[in-house]
Order: sequence, then structure tokens, then C-alpha cells
Amino acid sequence: TDIAPQGDGVAVHEGTVNVPDAGAVLVWEGNVWERAPARDPAAADGRGRKAPPTTPTTILRALRFRVPAGSAPDFGRSRLRVTWDDRDRPSIDTPVALFFGAGTLYNRDAREFLVKGLPMVIRYDRALVELSCYFPMPFFRRARIELIGAGAAIPGVRWHVRAVASTAPPEHLSYFHATYVDHGTPKPGH
Repeated sequence: TDIAPQGDGVAVHEGTVNVPDAGAVLVWEGNVWERAPARDPAAADGRGRKAPPTTPTTILRALRFRVPAGSAPDFGRSRLRVTWDDRDRPSIDTPVALFFGAGTLYNRDAREFLVKGLPMVIRYDRALVELSCYFPMPFFRRARIELIGAGAAIPGVRWHVRAVASTAPPEHLSYFHATYVDHGTPKPGH
């Protein structure tokens, strides 16, 4: 179920990337109000709606990926890296499957939903796997979203970003963080 806002005042960006077997691919970068091609000269969000007069604090309200079902296990091992406002380090840097609430994207029981929660959903159909995150993720100037390959190239990954301008004062907002480090096997006594 898609719980993110839709309609007037919502900026939508989408596209397709090919995840390399190693290295990063840029999914999207910018502020949702500045980079979309306009349908008319007064529009700035690519959907024919007027953007706010100044670049507002933005809240990412939906982040979605659609991958071919046969590529899902490999895509789950890829990493999602998101950097807010040109910070030195990413605030999100984790394997895709873990970010979306699963240890792996292998669907051994052929279930429709591998994860079905309020902020995260992983849904399978015969041809595609859709991974959706609805956690509100604010940023103040720009966001950079990347996928990093983990050994297998994955062509045709479709992505979707949906965002709204925030009316909250900046001091009431904070960055969304999700990081993962594999510490390996600990040595006894250390």
C-alpha cells in the first residue's frame, strides 16, 4: 500500500539505472524542486505544478525500486548509499535487502509480500520485485542517492523518488540514518 502523499505540491522523479557489478551508479541527485524538466515555464517539479517560491526544506516521502525478479537476490546484496546536503559521509549506507527490512531478497516460499509493514514493503509479482520505503527523510539543500554493485551487474533497475516541501522549522527536523558494517567473526577473548 502506497502511503506517501500524491497530487498537488508533491514532486516526483523516476528513471532507470543499470547497477554495475562493482562501483557506484548515481540514481538521483539534487533538490526535488530544481532538476526536473518543466511541462510549462511556470512549473518546476516536472508534473505541471508550481514549485514553492524558494527552495524549501524537503522531505523525501517515498523511495522505490523495481527490479526483475530473477535479479532480486543480487540486488539485495547491492548497497544503498544516500548522502544528505553534501555531508562528508553518507547517512544511509547499507545492503539494499537490510534497508528494506529483509536479510535477503530470496523468496523461497513464493510469497507476494516478503515484507509488509507501515514504512517498508517488499512485494513480488511474477516478473518484478518492488521495494518501497515510506519513512519521512528530510534534507535541507540536496540529496544524493546511489546504488553500489556487489558482484553482479543488474540491468533495468527502475527507481522512484517522491517528496514534499516541509512546513516544519528546520530545528524540528533531523537526518534519517541507516548504516551497516559487517564486523566478521569475533576472536575469543577480544
